Amino acid sequence: MLLTADNNIHLDELLDPLRVPILRPVQRYLASVLRAAKLLPARKAPKLQRHSRRQFDSMLSDAGLLKVRSGMLGFGPFTLFGKPLLGDSLGIKVHDVLQKAANRNYPIISSCGMQYLVMSTKRTRVGC
Repeated sequence: MLLTADNNIHLDELLDPLRVPILRPVQRYLASVLRAAKLLPARKAPKLQRHSRRQFDSMLSDAGLLKVRSGMLGFGPFTLFGKPLLGDSLGIKVHDVLQKAANRNYPIISSCGMQYLVMSTKRTRVGC
């Protein structure tokens, strides 16, 4: 079975001060205040749920699945203060380099892709 989850930490977010994960609670609070004051439209899109690799692996195990192989996918587009940092052509090249590094399990890069992809199988019972 192939499963995927939105990764909790994206490299592109870590590099943009406006999107850095540590500020998410502040951003959510400000958005709720602005919505309550009717200065921001009501949220129409469903809330996305993100997971760390550890959380997702734990959920798979709890569901009786055994991870066979896994990896991170997707790097970019990169922004700085919400503005595009790289053109499309260079952005694709940077993604390719980062994806190859993630595939080789380079520290940090191999845990900061946008999507966590897992190939799993149903856990078999030993003995009856």
